[in-house]
Amino acid sequence: MSTTAGTVADIETHMRRLLKATNPHAFLVISVAGSHHFLQFSASSAAIEVDFPLVTAEQQALEEAFRKFCRAPDMSLRESSGSDGSRFLDCDLPRDAHRAAEIAGQALRDLFGMDDSAGLTFEGDLLPPVAA
Repeated sequence: MSTTAGTVADIETHMRRLLKATNPHAFLVISVAGSHHFLQFSASSAAIEVDFPLVTAEQQALEEAFRKFCRAPDMSLRESSGSDGSRFLDCDLPRDAHRAAEIAGQALRDLFGMDDSAGLTFEGDLLPPVAA
């Protein structure tokens, strides 16, 4: 797994990596530095998916805000369950790195109260390397 530090300005670069991944199990996690807040992304041939777990009390408290956030015209929302019975909300974003980066940045601001200068950690598995 690769880990890179950055800010909101770097989200699009990492979304491009996700879209270029050839392994269908590739994923990207964007975490807000100094917190437990994160969003996890995967990609299919049709969309970039945000997987929002509803495992902790803090995540469950954000369920309605996440549902509301995913009501935009170019997004769709569904609920799924993990093998252990845990609940997840899955929100499909356009399969476009620029638009997905805009949406991801807005989600980090709206859900977690983050500002654009906050540090982010990008963790990816099975993704191409970050271009130098």
